[in-house]
Amino acid sequence: MLNKKIYYQDIFPFLSMILSLVFFFCTYYEIIVLKNINDFFIPVTLTVVLSMYIFIKNKNIISLGSSMFIYFYSMVTLLGVIISFPLFPELVNLRSDLYMDFLNYPELNKAVSLSCIGINTFVILTDIFSNVLRNKNYKKTKIIGGGLASFSTKSTKKTKVLGNTALLLQLFCLLYFLLFFLSSGYGSAYADIHSQASSNGVYGRMLIVMVLSITTIFTVGTKKQMKLGILIFIFLAFIHLSLGNRGEIYYPLLAILAIYHKRGGTFKLRTVLVGLFGSLLLISSIRLIRVDGNFSTLLDTFSPIKAVGESIGEMGLQISTVTYLLSYLNMGGKYQLGYSVVYSFQNFFSKYLSFLPNVDPLSPAAIRTVMPIDNVGFTNLGEAYFNFGLAGVILFYAVLSFYFVFADFKEQNVYFKIFNGMFLVWVLTWVRNSSSSMPSYMAWMILLLMIYYTVDKISSRLVIH
Repeated sequence: MLNKKIYYQDIFPFLSMILSLVFFFCTYYEIIVLKNINDFFIPVTLTVVLSMYIFIKNKNIISLGSSMFIYFYSMVTLLGVIISFPLFPELVNLRSDLYMDFLNYPELNKAVSLSCIGINTFVILTDIFSNVLRNKNYKKTKIIGGGLASFSTKSTKKTKVLGNTALLLQLFCLLYFLLFFLSSGYGSAYADIHSQASSNGVYGRMLIVMVLSITTIFTVGTKKQMKLGILIFIFLAFIHLSLGNRGEIYYPLLAILAIYHKRGGTFKLRTVLVGLFGSLLLISSIRLIRVDGNFSTLLDTFSPIKAVGESIGEMGLQISTVTYLLSYLNMGGKYQLGYSVVYSFQNFFSKYLSFLPNVDPLSPAAIRTVMPIDNVGFTNLGEAYFNFGLAGVILFYAVLSFYFVFADFKEQNVYFKIFNGMFLVWVLTWVRNSSSSMPSYMAWMILLLMIYYTVDKISSRLVIH
């Protein structure tokens, strides 16, 4: 039943979000015409402030690690350009002229409106669902607190066995990436490392195992297992950051922070501020090292404030893929009606099942063929629109909101908890990618769940006998 006290005490910001949603519908349909993206700065900033207020003020939402982190990451990824570029005009030179050409596309304004519609829908429905679906016995958690010292876990023999299994997988991943770093990555240029990794099938699989095992540790592990997991993850982070990789660390990091908070963990304010600022500095620094390859040049030209703006702007460049997509559709491109996801699974299974026909590599459903330049990624908002238009975007964020509110509030068995933790990483990854890697990721999720289940059963039988 709806908790009126909680729900109606903040009716003004809630209604303001509704009005914001109506405003962006008007800009989407060009009932209200804004000349350029700088004109979006004030309405987008107000919307971000309102949505953050709703997420923080609603004590039900603030306890939801998954929904909160999905919102913040989606907001920065889709609206970072709008927030940072007016403040740092020099960011128009952040990438090559070809890459930044999307700023001149007439579809950019519509792409911004579409992004705001999607994010506003997610915020509004999460606010509603969190009050309608909340469990009365659910423990509400503040973000700021005593850190890991205030975190308590209830462990069973099953969770200890599963946590130890995940720790062994993490150690195996650490050994693999350490050997890769020493044999292929040390002293090499990022382009060469990326080329070797892309052509190495084992590398990609080990990345997935690394991500899935660390989320398992934080989903069911004891405090001691989590501390060991953090230690291993720090070594893995050092290796990947040294190789010039960022997403390989930031996606699982966001997920484990969300899971940790969902389990009742809090963060020290100093840790939050230092971690956020440090992460933004790292994103910008690694980008510059990728381009220049010279650490001394970075030190000579480095500016912390500019680096923060660059990081937000760079993450927000995914709006370019939505802009390119709208341009493609305006030039006669067809909506996929769900085929882009079907294409991904068909492409995956046709490699292993000979009776399935091979997919057309030039099909628009491959998405990369729609983009005018290579290696720009994509976004789940863009894919939802590519398949079913504006209705697809609204439906996608409605389903996403409902699922994670329901999953976070629901009393779950241990395997459903592990599944949700793994799935959260994929959703965060999908914010900056297409569904092309979904089948292989899901296959590894199933495989690891089977491994956990098998180890659990063997362990139980050994104890019985």
